[in-house]
Amino acid sequence: MALIYHLEFAMLTTEIITLFIFIFLQWMIVRRTGLKPWVSLLLLLPIINLFAYLYIATARWPNEKTKIRPD
Repeated sequence: MALIYHLEFAMLTTEIITLFIFIFLQWMIVRRTGLKPWVSLLLLLPIINLFAYLYIATARWPNEKTKIRPD
């Protein structure tokens, strides 16, 4: 019986650590796009994350330079 509790604790701990790693990585990506870092918390919501990823994929990033052709 004690083994079951230890396994449940290990699984819960692993899930929490994985969640924090996911949030941290999303925080770094969102910060590079120039958005507020708290937007990374929206990526945890099921439907909203699809639109957030679509916006991040198509938005102009701050480190992109506009290409101006010399005349």
